[in-house]
Amino acid sequence: MPRSLRVPLTVSVALLHALVAVPQVVRSLPYIVDHGVWGGIALGTPTLDAAPSMAALFSALLSVELLMIAVLVRALEAANVPVPSWIAAGFVLGGIVGAVLMPVSGFWMLVGLGVYYWRARDARAG
Repeated sequence: MPRSLRVPLTVSVALLHALVAVPQVVRSLPYIVDHGVWGGIALGTPTLDAAPSMAALFSALLSVELLMIAVLVRALEAANVPVPSWIAAGFVLGGIVGAVLMPVSGFWMLVGLGVYYWRARDARAG
């Protein structure tokens, strides 16, 4: 069976989210240290000397979660175990909810990733 592109695509989406988040979070580390984690996250659009936005925080967290899912999927594929369909459904649902909340964001990539996972599942079954 040819190797699936699920793991490289998932890692790519994770790296793109990290690429967006890391510069904002690193630039704002002194602010977070001064104000604490909870007090150091801006709910609106941050200024250059203020806290990172919630979007940057969510992008950073999502990139870590996507990397963990990529490791899980790689282990499942190596053991020749089918990847659960709830992963695809979670990507699509999370992507749609995230895109509704933040239309100009990377959540749209999750929808495409979920569709690819679903189609790869169907191709393996068929």
